[in-house]
Amino acid sequence: MNFKSIRYFITLAHCLNFTQAASKYHITQTAMSRYIASLEEQMGVRLFERSSRKVTLTEAGRLYAEGVEKILEEHEELLEKVKAAANNYQGHIKVGLGIYEYSNTEQYFSRFLEMYSDIKIDIFQYPYSTLTERFKQDSLDLIISLDMCREEFRKEEIRTVDLFSSENVLVISSRKKAEYENLSVEEILKQEYLVTNCEDNGLNSMKMLKQMLERDLGFVPEHIIQTNSLGAQLLMVKTGHGAAIVPAFVKEIRDESMAVLKLPQKAPQRYCVIQKRDCGNDAATLFMDFCQSLHLDVM
Repeated sequence: MNFKSIRYFITLAHCLNFTQAASKYHITQTAMSRYIASLEEQMGVRLFERSSRKVTLTEAGRLYAEGVEKILEEHEELLEKVKAAANNYQGHIKVGLGIYEYSNTEQYFSRFLEMYSDIKIDIFQYPYSTLTERFKQDSLDLIISLDMCREEFRKEEIRTVDLFSSENVLVISSRKKAEYENLSVEEILKQEYLVTNCEDNGLNSMKMLKQMLERDLGFVPEHIIQTNSLGAQLLMVKTGHGAAIVPAFVKEIRDESMAVLKLPQKAPQRYCVIQKRDCGNDAATLFMDFCQSLHLDVM
């Protein structure tokens, strides 16, 4: 089985664009086409319909994508276990984080690994809807996320440990702060674009954001721009193209080019680590027990 061709196939099946799929692997569009054509020839079926305007999956391609993606994930998980065994690791944990949590969890991971150096931890970052979906599919042993992710599961399905809580703050460029010196955050948001990482749907959705703004500020800004990463969000703020609402613990907002303003907020957001109760990974359970016993001075 040629796993390289399968990875290329899965990527193309998701984006349906040869140029975009090829750029992910730093190869040419022609090379991507050759890999897909070779895979189709080996299988004896047509996986994609191609035209000058668009690329679509055939029914055979759709069925193959559904099945082979799971096989690929299992193969890569097996490879990780093999590598861990080769390096004398006694356990292996896959942890998923949301958009911001990486900025306030380093102490948990570093202290755990000081105590259990024979355990390997792989950390992945996803938008919250993808994070919970991958957790449901058992691609992750644990997730560290906003407390609201608990709502995706029945209480008896999961074990959770609260890690910390944090207020949200409004971030604008230092130059803009000077311009808005005598204005409240509400007045600033009525003039600025609000730059957000909220998704169209799912847990961290635009609907959720608007409900939060209505609850805490009493209104929803007229102009909202969506980005797909914290880096893009803060770059827009730094260059004076809007304001952003982010958790107070995000380290990047302490940059001198940005100003942090307090927001009216009904209650701080809580963050927790979540494990399925039927998780058979002893190392993941050990991490949960460790978090429960640890009391760190975090925001």
